[in-house]
Amino acid sequence: MATDRNTLVFTVDITCTRNTNPPLKKSEDLSPSDLYSDHELLSKHLTWKPAGNQECVFVDLPRPGPTKPNIVLAKLRPGQSISMELHAVKGVGKDHAKFSPVGESRILGFFRVFS
Repeated sequence: MATDRNTLVFTVDITCTRNTNPPLKKSEDLSPSDLYSDHELLSKHLTWKPAGNQECVFVDLPRPGPTKPNIVLAKLRPGQSISMELHAVKGVGKDHAKFSPVGESRILGFFRVFS
């Protein structure tokens, strides 16, 4: 069950629009960032929405968020938008195997034993 003790909530709301004054370049030299604004949804666009007493818990800690800010999550074109709420839930191996730190490992190769 999700509570403020085991769940972080992030929101994002982004809309791609056409730049009204693109730079004067040849059309083959123009990049999407010249033509559009907010054309990529990046991990830095995720905004933490504190719930319960999370603001007090994280007062002396770095704010929750992505460690790499420039990961491209989606590419947009004019008229397209993304609005969503994301829930990051901390789980334990007792609930589901996907939360377990133990994984299957195999050693592949050819071994020759000499006696």
